[in-house]
Amino acid sequence: MSAPARREDPRITRSKACALAAAIEILRADGASGLTIEKVALHSGVARTTIYRHWPDRNELLFDAIGSLGQALAVAHTSDVQADVRAHLRELAAALKRSTWAALLPTVIDASAHDAEFAALARSFSSARRSPLRRRLDAAVVAGELPTDIDTDLLAAQLVGPLFYRRFVSHQPVTGAVVDQVVRITLDPLAPA
Repeated sequence: MSAPARREDPRITRSKACALAAAIEILRADGASGLTIEKVALHSGVARTTIYRHWPDRNELLFDAIGSLGQALAVAHTSDVQADVRAHLRELAAALKRSTWAALLPTVIDASAHDAEFAALARSFSSARRSPLRRRLDAAVVAGELPTDIDTDLLAAQLVGPLFYRRFVSHQPVTGAVVDQVVRITLDPLAPA
């Protein structure tokens, strides 16, 4: 018989949530450079010592604040890899338009450019978010839907990259038609003959 799961003290849960919410608001208003433990303590009402107990440094807090904004999007696994990827990219396109996470992505990119430790955390975060798509592409390789020598991490980047480019660089809409074209241009040439 295993030991019963320990429940976290509600005060700890509440203080973490308050600190994360304050960190997100500071990131929205001031960017990554404006985020300090002191500001989070002031805005959240959570003691600095409590914040440091949960997050040993500012980068960990920043990373957790952004990570708290949602989980990686799931990818369906049917017999049609293109349909599964298309549905996933449409959901990603919608999230890029409306989510707080997407609104804070430029802050993550900026912080990553100036801080090697945060860049490593951001790479890990990005890799975890791409993981469901990579797993679906890996399954397509096993099923013979994609070539066995394909780098599925690179393929996942090729699929999502245009969406991020249009949203954050060229400031063009990411429509369903755009998603369909990205999937077709990227995956059609890889289909078995």
